[in-house]
Amino acid sequence: MLRLAKDHDKLTVVDDQFGRPTWTRTLAEFMTYLVDHEEPFGTYQLSNENSCSWYEFAKEILKDQDVEVAPVPSEAYPQKAYRPRHSIMSLSKAEETGFEIISWQEALQRFLTVIGE
Repeated sequence: MLRLAKDHDKLTVVDDQFGRPTWTRTLAEFMTYLVDHEEPFGTYQLSNENSCSWYEFAKEILKDQDVEVAPVPSEAYPQKAYRPRHSIMSLSKAEETGFEIISWQEALQRFLTVIGE
């Protein structure tokens, strides 16, 4: 999004697909936490807390940039592969470990600080 904003005055982003953004650092910290706390082996779902549409995510990423972000329906970007409208996984098993899962908004702000935006 940041790269696209450098070359465009307006970006269109789908507003009818929802998910939970995941910072890879949060995922890495969770895996380390599982090992350090000797949590049971198994399958865990992990992403950052809260959910949003791709449009809401893009708006937050670009809130300090000089670019217009406009919502559009998924039909504006035909895909060969099916894209689910609602892909928000449950974090209950990860939460039961005691690991503190930060929101995607906080993760994004930390990420932008790390990359210097």
